[in-house]
Amino acid sequence: MAWRPGTNPRAFLNYARWHYRRPVDWRWQRAQRLVRDGKWPIAGADGPWGVETYRYADARRSLFGKYYFTDRMIDLHAAYKLSNDDSPRRWELEARILARENINRVAEKTGIAVSTIEAFAAAFFHVWPRIDARDYIHSVVIDSRRPWTPTRVRDLWCYFGYSGGPLVLDAIIQHYKQSGQADYSYLMEPLGPKRDQSEPGRSINSVLRLMFLERTDKNLKTLAEMNAIVAATETELAVPLAEDAFDSSFKQAIDASLGSVPMLKGSKTTLDQVGAA
Repeated sequence: MAWRPGTNPRAFLNYARWHYRRPVDWRWQRAQRLVRDGKWPIAGADGPWGVETYRYADARRSLFGKYYFTDRMIDLHAAYKLSNDDSPRRWELEARILARENINRVAEKTGIAVSTIEAFAAAFFHVWPRIDARDYIHSVVIDSRRPWTPTRVRDLWCYFGYSGGPLVLDAIIQHYKQSGQADYSYLMEPLGPKRDQSEPGRSINSVLRLMFLERTDKNLKTLAEMNAIVAATETELAVPLAEDAFDSSFKQAIDASLGSVPMLKGSKTTLDQVGAA
């Protein structure tokens, strides 16, 4: 089918497999544009999920009048509502996908059906094919280049899930739920959290404060002081949880987080090196 006047074929290049900044919901965006331009998906290029996403987008445009809902369309409808739900439920799902967690465990922990997770990951959070492309994940999915702020809860969860895996992510999410706060702004208050907070809560607070530090030369002294706090609880963090152990995963995540502190971004600084500074 020839391109109609007013359509922009270059826009579809953003959804190409080779595009280095392809959005995570490229399949949904492409389906919407195809429907709007009066075009059809290409079965070989779009695949089964692409065709079904197109059918769902077309059904929404026609107010569901000319379609019988297939099982996949029902799952896509649930995934669509989830993608528009800017809440901890969606943040946790995205973070667990980035943590490479087993889909059945993700369903058990989040209470979301496996089929809905599959639809969400196919149409609205398609990162699995590029899960090992660290530059893509950090620049497009998480946007680690921006300064970390206490309100970026979703990005923080995704960062720790991707860098530390399911065990670290479990600790981060449990710490958030126990705080009872909407974000991490309370960590920047003068009094901060309660002093009797148990481990690994105190260490998580320390790591998050590290990430929220502004870019100033005085931060080196602060980082060194906070490193002493983390070092004091490092042994406790290695205590096994259930049948598994943190091992060095949490330590590696802490070291990785230092690379995201604006002042130290792009460096190979670790906790031990900061302590010696």
